[in-house]
Amino acid sequence: MDISDIFPTTTFYQGDSWDILISLPSNPPPAWNISYVFKTVGSASIKITSAPSSDGTKHELKVSSSTTAAYTPGNFQVVCYTTCIADGERYTLGTSNITILPDLTVAINGYDPRSQNKIILDEINAALTACLGDAIQEYTIGGRTVKKNKTELLKMKIHYAMLVRQENGLQQGATIQYGFAAPSNWWLY
Repeated sequence: MDISDIFPTTTFYQGDSWDILISLPSNPPPAWNISYVFKTVGSASIKITSAPSSDGTKHELKVSSSTTAAYTPGNFQVVCYTTCIADGERYTLGTSNITILPDLTVAINGYDPRSQNKIILDEINAALTACLGDAIQEYTIGGRTVKKNKTELLKMKIHYAMLVRQENGLQQGATIQYGFAAPSNWWLY
C-alpha cells in the first residue's frame, strides 16, 4: 500500500469539512474501521474514526466544518491504524506529518502567519539594525530580555535562519549553479 493512499493530503483547513475515502480491500468495512489520531505539543489529540462509505466498499473519514473550526492550527504528527470490530485487533498503517491551516475567513485582528522561528529571526534582525553603532545592547527577543553583543546576535541569526529555511523546505547550503555563455559573435569584440 502506498502511503499516499492513507494520507491523500498533507494539509487541511480549519473550518472546512473533511471527507476522505480510503479503499482497504484486506480490511474492508464494516468488519474493520480506520482511525486517524493527530498529535502535537500543547494541544489535545484529535481522533477521527471511519464509517463505511455509502456503497459500503470504502472507509469514509468525515468531519463537519463546525467540528474542524474548533481544531487548533499547527503541525501535527498523524498515525493511521485499522481496527477489527469483532476482536479489537489493531494494525498501524502508517504515520505522516499534516498541517492544519487556520481559517483566514475568521482570523482575529493581529493574526500573524509567521512561525515562531520567523518571528524570533525578525526580532534578531531588528535588534541588529538597532545596534549598528554599539557593541553591546539589551533586547527583548521572544518575550525575554537579554543582553547580547553583535557576535552572539549573529550566531542566533544563523541558527534561526536555518530553522526558517527548514520550515520553508529549503536545505542549508543549497547550491545554485550558473555559468556564462559566450555570445555567438564573440570574435567581433
